[in-house]
Amino acid sequence: MFNELKNLSKHSLVYMAGSIASRMVGFLMIPVYTRYLTPTDYGVLELVSLTIDIIGMFAALGVNSAVTRFYYEYKEQSEKDEVITTALLSTLALASLPTIALILGAKWLSSIVFSDPQYSFYFQLLLASNFLDLIVMIPMTVLTIREKSRIYVMFSMLRLVLSLSLNVYFVVVLQYGVVGILYSSLISVSITTVFLLVLIFSRMRLRFSAAKASRMIRFGAPLVIAALGTFVLNFADRYFLEHFSTLRIVGLYGLGYKFALALSQLLHGPFNLMWNVFMFKIADRQDAKQMYARVLTYNSFVVIFLALGMAVLIKDVLKILVTDEFLEAHKVVPLVLAGFYFYYQMPILDVGIMLSKKTYLRAINVTCAAVVNLALNYLLIPRFDMMGAAMATFLSYLFLSIMTHFVSGSVYWVKYEYARLLKMYVAAVAIFFFASTFEFSSTVVSICVKSAIVVMFPLALVPLRFYDEKEKRKIAELYHTYVARLFGR
Repeated sequence: MFNELKNLSKHSLVYMAGSIASRMVGFLMIPVYTRYLTPTDYGVLELVSLTIDIIGMFAALGVNSAVTRFYYEYKEQSEKDEVITTALLSTLALASLPTIALILGAKWLSSIVFSDPQYSFYFQLLLASNFLDLIVMIPMTVLTIREKSRIYVMFSMLRLVLSLSLNVYFVVVLQYGVVGILYSSLISVSITTVFLLVLIFSRMRLRFSAAKASRMIRFGAPLVIAALGTFVLNFADRYFLEHFSTLRIVGLYGLGYKFALALSQLLHGPFNLMWNVFMFKIADRQDAKQMYARVLTYNSFVVIFLALGMAVLIKDVLKILVTDEFLEAHKVVPLVLAGFYFYYQMPILDVGIMLSKKTYLRAINVTCAAVVNLALNYLLIPRFDMMGAAMATFLSYLFLSIMTHFVSGSVYWVKYEYARLLKMYVAAVAIFFFASTFEFSSTVVSICVKSAIVVMFPLALVPLRFYDEKEKRKIAELYHTYVARLFGR
């Protein structure tokens, strides 16, 4: 079991590096954005981006989500290639019409979101970027299927360098503000898309199968509904905040949320890339259920450990990165992170849904959770402002996690390691509140002390008898292999 999990971890770590590279732009540019943009500008950018994300979910009808599932159904390489090329051509065809229509109707779109057509050019730039993002997903998925993780990272790094360079040029040198960020995004994704399409499809015959396209759409379409529900869970609160509060609060909440969302981008996304392959690969093994349960435990350990560190240190980190007018954003991060933990486990919890191909069940689960989220946003945001939005996020994802476990379990029951999960929750909550009692005038001292407290998390699990005998032996083995060697023992 450890060998399979080691392989899963190895590729996930490589993809994590790629994800860090592709997502690092937003974080490296935070000190710049918070000095060249106002919270209101940040709020406008947030709402424009989120609106385009909604459109992107429907544009390709979830075809890109189906590539991995159907690729493994065929033995002949020609059939596998046809799955890929059919997905690419389907995405091009399906996404072109709504993209063109909305670019032409951008003033109408701006008027709906902001009651003002002045942001129409923002929408046009992001619509073009979103179209290319949909296309580039296909070759990136091919790299994942073929376990070409290093090439994946190389292209992610290319996009990072381009985005950073262009952001600095447009935002700092030319001082274009929000438009500069959008120009940077469009140019960098355009160059990356061209390179990847040439790399993947130059040696592949472009063939289209209507039968395969139909099957992929039937598989992917319910996932679009699930993706929309997930979007509501993640981002509907911005529209409630804009209605019940101000664009300034939207900007502050969006900044805090960006840090919480980092775990999804840096951990959840890379893990998901390999999990989708790993899940189907081992499905026929006798110990598959045991491995699914163990993956949930280990994935939870990593996510909780890193989320705990972010929750404890976020205020001090923001003091370094942003100006004082953005500092209030730290308040929402711990609660949103707690909700996101449950979101990060969704791909593992709904293994029964994916193996049985009953993707409509995921759509039902997420739709129910989205309705709960909308109700909570409506009730909590007018009373508690952005903290109400954070509370709604946490409660909605907790509800979704519980519902998914039982619905997916109705078709394929996996007995997860509940006691061990509970021990991690107890240890993490205790350490968070203990670390939060410390306040220092020096930011550097505060970060050092709180980091030392967070690092105690794995040790805090020892008296709770979290580790089994095999894990203790493995830890000892790793110690002697790496730590002892490092110190020459």
